[in-house]
Amino acid sequence: MNVELEVDEAIRAVAIWIRAWKARFGREPTADDVLHSALLPRLLSGKPLLETAPPLRFSRPDYALAEGEEVEVSEVRDEGAEVIIDGARQWRWIADGELVHTPTGNVYRLKGKMLQRRRDPH
Repeated sequence: MNVELEVDEAIRAVAIWIRAWKARFGREPTADDVLHSALLPRLLSGKPLLETAPPLRFSRPDYALAEGEEVEVSEVRDEGAEVIIDGARQWRWIADGELVHTPTGNVYRLKGKMLQRRRDPH
């Protein structure tokens, strides 16, 4: 095990995280931000930063959903102009069973309680 290499990789991951944090929130992260971050452990495990922020579920980023995995959602509420999925007001219907994640424009399919990012150009 090369500890020096692991430390260098961790430093790079933290630097990426700080840049991403500042770009998103316009301020320096606090100790609480570090402790509650879903992105920092992802980067430290060697996974990449995504081009766009993943959808939120239960106030947390859902990286599995953003990367195309099918996930089971607990609650879908149609509020007219917007759809709330697992507490996040980030969705709207675009077709039967298809939703757009409004912050990113990515399209997802909802089949029953299963939600998955659509990959085909449709």
